[in-house]
Amino acid sequence: TSGRQSIETSFGIRRSCIDYSVPCITESDAAKAFLLALKKHRTGNFEVASLPRPKLHES
Repeated sequence: TSGRQSIETSFGIRRSCIDYSVPCITESDAAKAFLLALKKHRTGNFEVASLPRPKLHES
């Protein structure tokens, strides 16, 4: 495929993922983390942790 066609195809895939609420994962590390999260969610083997509040800088 040409560069332009590749970009258009890539956009179409991402757009379809958004339209159909399907995750679009393009990095292997992110895919591994996503699969691990799915596995933990399905087995109920996870903990919920609070995140620290962000420190806001005064201007």
